[in-house]
Amino acid sequence: MHVIRTAFIILGLLFFVSFQAALAGPAKFAFQGQIVKDNGQALEANSVQFKIEILSPSPSLCVLYEESHTINMT
Repeated sequence: MHVIRTAFIILGLLFFVSFQAALAGPAKFAFQGQIVKDNGQALEANSVQFKIEILSPSPSLCVLYEESHTINMT
């Protein structure tokens, strides 16, 4: 009886840990797109600045994460 109870406790803990890992978000994500002018041609410039922000879902729009990059697009 004691062995069965211990086995159920171990299985429950394993299920809980795997369930928590499934609920966690991805470690990273990829985003891609195109930058074009109004006429549809690709933007070509030697110094284009990108700023990426992740905002909180609350009405106050708190910045949770921010990064900036300057890229040569010629």
